[in-house]
Amino acid sequence: MGINIEELTFEITGEGDLQGFMNLGNVRPGLSSVKVTTHIKSDAPAEKIRELHDYVNSHSPIWDSIRNPVKIDAELDAK
Repeated sequence: MGINIEELTFEITGEGDLQGFMNLGNVRPGLSSVKVTTHIKSDAPAEKIRELHDYVNSHSPIWDSIRNPVKIDAELDAK
C-alpha cells in the first residue's frame, strides 16, 4: 500500500474469570474478551493507516482463527 511504517507494536489484553482457571465453580477457563490495540508510527495520513489496519484484520489467519471457532486436536507423545 506504499505506507512507510517507522514503528509497529501490539498491545493485547484479555478478560476472564480466574475461578474457571482454578476450577472453582461452574465457570469456563477461557477468556471472555480480548482487546488488541495497534500502535503505528507513520508519516501516512490517518485514513490510509485505517485502511491498512482494516485490510490486515480482514485477511489475517491469526485474527480469523481467534474470531471464529477452530477445530483443535490435542495429541500426547509421552515417553
